[in-house]
Amino acid sequence: MHTQFDPHATDQSNTSLSGRTWQRLVLYLSIYALTVILASLLWSRPVALTLAYVLLSTLLLWQWHSRSEVVYFTLAAFLGPLGELVAVSYGAWEYSLPWVKIPIWLPFAYGMTGLFLNKIAGLLLQIRPSSAPSGRH
Repeated sequence: MHTQFDPHATDQSNTSLSGRTWQRLVLYLSIYALTVILASLLWSRPVALTLAYVLLSTLLLWQWHSRSEVVYFTLAAFLGPLGELVAVSYGAWEYSLPWVKIPIWLPFAYGMTGLFLNKIAGLLLQIRPSSAPSGRH
């Protein structure tokens, strides 16, 4: 009998993250850290930061381009900056070097954050604690 291996399948009795899942989590958090480092280093050069974020967003969407991943990216890229634009317009805070009240790179930062949240949540939801009731009596 031939069985097929699904690298995304999880053992339902698993109480912790598998080695592959840990690797994926470290990858996602490393890319997130890169976005933070880029913002920290390039905030004073918005065109350079925007280009870096466009490139990184393109690479991420090339790798993760399922319908749900594109929706997460797009919704976050639109709704996050929209909320910031409203808050900035009412004087809650302000950005240095804004484009139109917000930095031009901000939609890409939010879009990538949407992707990371989607990917990381998917990994964490794979954890099945062994102490959870099975629902059978």
